[in-house]
Amino acid sequence: MRRLLVLFFSVILFSSFAYGSENLYWSNSKDGPYSVDQAKNQLANRKLDPIEGIWFDDGLGTLAIIKDEQNDRFKMFIIDIPAPYKQFNQTWEATFYKSQRGYNFFSRVWYEYPGSSKKLFKTQSGSAILSISTNEMIMDYEKKSDSGREMDHSLKKIWPADTLAYNKNLPRANNSNAYVNSSNFDPSFNPREYTYNFSTDYKGINDAKRFCHEFRKDKNFYYVCLDDLTKKILSYSFDDGSGVLYRYRNHAKGKNFVISSFKTYKANLSLQHGGWKRKNGTILFGVYDYKTKKWWAYESGGDFKSQTNIPVASLREWVMDAKSDYFIGLDVKKNIESLLRYHKINVSSTNYKKEKPTIKSNNKLDQKNYYQEKSYKDYWWVVVLIGVATFFVYTQTTKGIPVKKRKPPIKTKVKLIKATYVASNKTNIFIKFYRGGLSLPVSYWLWLGGIGAVMTIALTLMETNKASDELIGISSILFLTIYVYLLIGTWRSAENYKLEKKKKKLGYGWATTAQVFIILGIIRSVVELVKEFS
Repeated sequence: MRRLLVLFFSVILFSSFAYGSENLYWSNSKDGPYSVDQAKNQLANRKLDPIEGIWFDDGLGTLAIIKDEQNDRFKMFIIDIPAPYKQFNQTWEATFYKSQRGYNFFSRVWYEYPGSSKKLFKTQSGSAILSISTNEMIMDYEKKSDSGREMDHSLKKIWPADTLAYNKNLPRANNSNAYVNSSNFDPSFNPREYTYNFSTDYKGINDAKRFCHEFRKDKNFYYVCLDDLTKKILSYSFDDGSGVLYRYRNHAKGKNFVISSFKTYKANLSLQHGGWKRKNGTILFGVYDYKTKKWWAYESGGDFKSQTNIPVASLREWVMDAKSDYFIGLDVKKNIESLLRYHKINVSSTNYKKEKPTIKSNNKLDQKNYYQEKSYKDYWWVVVLIGVATFFVYTQTTKGIPVKKRKPPIKTKVKLIKATYVASNKTNIFIKFYRGGLSLPVSYWLWLGGIGAVMTIALTLMETNKASDELIGISSILFLTIYVYLLIGTWRSAENYKLEKKKKKLGYGWATTAQVFIILGIIRSVVELVKEFS
């Protein structure tokens, strides 16, 4: 009798729980869409959330996920399930709620009695990992079924194929946020709200130069970099300001994997959490230590394994988190592609100075960011600016120095100048050049042109051979000093050339031409500086 009473009350309690769950998270009532077209009609004429649409699952068949506006949740309905479960068509299968990293869900699970058509229904919960880029969703259940079956499975979205494009093409009245991507990890993503910056550094392959396009909004920082050595994109990256980085990479031909999409940390860049896609299309999910070349956790044949001492009980959780990180990396790539399109940037081009758009930001970027550190080589313009300013100040101040009147008159003064030059033949040639005592052709072509070319070639060779930043910095300052010295000496030579020609009442066009070219060179340097700053 006691066993009968326990069984009776157990059935009553379970029936109450099952009934409550049925009305809250799922239902066996046939009140859902009976066809794909009817489901599309219920989704029409409004902006869709990334999870909404028509989905397909190998076990459940064709599904529809539609938002329940009143309760701020999303309902999954079965449209057409494979036999022998056709009785579940048009029923409510599961409910999804938005969470910080995606969606949480409560799903119906049924168990069959042997030799009977009756079924036992229960509710199981879990989290859903959605990838907008691949239109895939993984339903990760918190535990196995009561019969010990692994419940995790994936769904493929078949309509709309591109939710962003679908929302963008809606009538203007319903399309106020057409550019909003509603990314799973960055739900407020909108390309219009990000400011653009272009930078270069020497963090490419084998310390080669790389070119980076950067996009910022508050703490969110997207960037994509191109290696100058291989002319290939290194990675699509996202930094949320908390020390976590998400990256998507294309792998070179001949490798085991074609792409990788993972999460890593600034404190330990070698540890990667995510997925690696093989050439045959399969994906290896797990946590890989790039430094030690060992897998901390990975999934193989439905089992969770490790090449380290990670506890077996933790492996499944590590791998499922890695799956989430893989899909986030895919979304990072898609968001960056949206930013590149909006800002009209061709990331594959190496001609950045021409490709760079004239977009001005009202926000000052934090130049001290870890991924914006620049080499001394990138501050060559400071050296040039100092040199131009020095030359300008010198030429202007010497004009304002009052000249004390002397006797004899001007004619005698000219003779004295000439005599000084004759006498200066015995002086040091460097001092003679600095005072303008050499002829204009020698000063302009041999000194300014020749020595200037040698310095340019020397700096180019240093950069090509990857000389140290300190050596290039010291050489730049030294060469700048020499260049200012060459400009002053050549300018004075031109002035003396004018005096000699005036005395003989001859034209002095060559002196004027030389000075014009010097001025044009300075102007060109200033223009290059303006371009660099803009």
